[in-house]
Amino acid sequence: MKAKLESTFAYFHPKNWIIILILSLTRLLVLLPYPFIVKIGELL
Repeated sequence: MKAKLESTFAYFHPKNWIIILILSLTRLLVLLPYPFIVKIGELL
């Protein structure tokens, strides 16, 4: 059972998932300050 669990874990967490996670995190970091940038643009 443990070996089966580990193989499924390995299947669900390939290197691709790390890349997807990094991409989604960078997208989040780009999208989060966007309203603030717009606000600053309006103030200027």
